[in-house]
Amino acid sequence: MLQTSIPRARTTVTGRVRHRALTLIAALLAGIVATVSLTTPAHAATSSWSHTQGTADPTIYQTNLWYYGTPFVPPATTPATGVITTVDYEWAIWDAPPPSLVYTVYLCAGSYGCLLVSPTAWAATSSSGSTSAFAGIPANTTFRYQVGLGAPTTYVLFPQRNSRMYRLTVTYNY
Repeated sequence: MLQTSIPRARTTVTGRVRHRALTLIAALLAGIVATVSLTTPAHAATSSWSHTQGTADPTIYQTNLWYYGTPFVPPATTPATGVITTVDYEWAIWDAPPPSLVYTVYLCAGSYGCLLVSPTAWAATSSSGSTSAFAGIPANTTFRYQVGLGAPTTYVLFPQRNSRMYRLTVTYNY
């Protein structure tokens, strides 16, 4: 004999309990995943920009004056949300300073201030290092070197003191 209707599936007590248990487990897992997603901190991406200037700029012509190098402008692709973590620097000047004088070199970060990056105990013609002194300021900040040669009196240098190279690498998170 042909059936004209589809018979109802029999639902047993065991089937209902199993269905409820699976539904409960799925809801608990969804809650755990949502909680972990909310409490896991986002990982910041790290990047850097770097420039090297092999230049005679700035040239020191006279003692007791400040001379400013060409600005290190960050690339246009530097994110506005980027924040500096470290800055690596290197500078070199061709000639040693006159006796008993010391080159004074500052690395300046826009309007955020300057950091002394020259050794003060000896007459260096170059120096390099890494600093976190600029940590927290925007990664799209323009930097420049400021150099001078202090003396008890002001006089014209002959020969003038030419710069050889300035390098800068800015590492940042965004």
